[in-house]
Amino acid sequence: MLLPLPGHSGDRGYFVRWAHLLTEQPLDRAYDPGRWQPDHLPPDLLTHWILASFYKAIGGLDFDSPSYGALVKVLPNAADVLLAVLILVYVAATRGRAAGVLGAGLVLLSPPLILTSGVWGQWDSQALLLLAVSGFAAWRWPRVGGLFLPAAVYAVFIKPPLAVIALPVILVPLVRTARRARAEAEGPGRWVPVRRFLTHLFGGAALGLVLVGLVSAPFNVSLIKVTGSHFFLDLVAMAGNKYQYRAMNSPNLWGLLQHPMERIPDTDPLALGLSASAWGLLLFLAFAAAVAVVAFIRHRTPVFRSDAAFGLWCAAALLWGSTFFLTRVHERYVLPEVVVTLVLALLVQRRTAWVIFVCASLSSTICTVSGLLQANRLVMNQQVWVLGCVAYLIVGILLMALPFLRQPARQATVTGARAMLHREGL
Repeated sequence: MLLPLPGHSGDRGYFVRWAHLLTEQPLDRAYDPGRWQPDHLPPDLLTHWILASFYKAIGGLDFDSPSYGALVKVLPNAADVLLAVLILVYVAATRGRAAGVLGAGLVLLSPPLILTSGVWGQWDSQALLLLAVSGFAAWRWPRVGGLFLPAAVYAVFIKPPLAVIALPVILVPLVRTARRARAEAEGPGRWVPVRRFLTHLFGGAALGLVLVGLVSAPFNVSLIKVTGSHFFLDLVAMAGNKYQYRAMNSPNLWGLLQHPMERIPDTDPLALGLSASAWGLLLFLAFAAAVAVVAFIRHRTPVFRSDAAFGLWCAAALLWGSTFFLTRVHERYVLPEVVVTLVLALLVQRRTAWVIFVCASLSSTICTVSGLLQANRLVMNQQVWVLGCVAYLIVGILLMALPFLRQPARQATVTGARAMLHREGL
């Protein structure tokens, strides 16, 4: 966290300017046009304001000092640790201690996470942690999982690209629970689970929007167009227009949406004479084919139909491949899919899912590293980055052994108890 690597200096300059902007003038002027107009949304900017105000309250005088730079990194690093603990607890409770430890270790050793939080000091992990809490609650306690939906809505308004992951993470367990409860109910009461599902869905989303609205109000930002205030979607469009739609050898979908009529130029070769976008397209097609094959097997083999995480895992697998085609080769966009796919692979007790997951993680890591090493604006210490990725690759390869481990003792105890009850005629 405290290593003075050069890759942190660029983003740190923006954070320092924002700290001055937020503490030296009213918050409602934060988004006024200017050179240092923030391109982060109000829920994220609120955290910057709290951190800068705290730094001044404890006697900090210079936001450009190493102490404030370290303080900026504390929040995302703490979120990374909490995320690993959350995965450890959740996965260990469902798949055993070995799976939980390996899952937490993979997250903590992930090069995208280390670079994003420990070097750049970006706060993507803050939104990812909120989404993970909401998602785990929806899967662990599906009947009340909708009560945690405001956390997911807030996470999406911190990082809008998380919406493509938040939808399946939250909706799949809620829909599954509603369908199961409706199938078990009889008579007029069979529609009660559906009404409960809709109440949780729309009620949780409404509470999340109210929370975002309250946070955005001090910044003179509204969720609907109001004269005299900034419109939330206009801020999103402004962030997309601020940078070129092509960066790091690959087209960036979020910027390309602002320029839909412009042709995507040919990119420099990434490996084997193919560009990053070409490799992304190949990954997308490969995962689409893999999902189709697994779906066919699941349809023809009844034992696969009990796999509760299959639908969500398919969505995550498709996101893995499409990330490199639809967005730039950027570790910050890969990180949420790393975590989501990791958890799903830990929960799915099918070796096929694990093999596909490991191939996905290794391929994406290699693709990300190659893109970073060939980027024109690369300022990261290449040796440090490559060594970190080697450790990540080793852990990923070791994960291939996980499906072949014996089931946890708890599962064996449950199986033995059921066998005893069967022998006793109970």
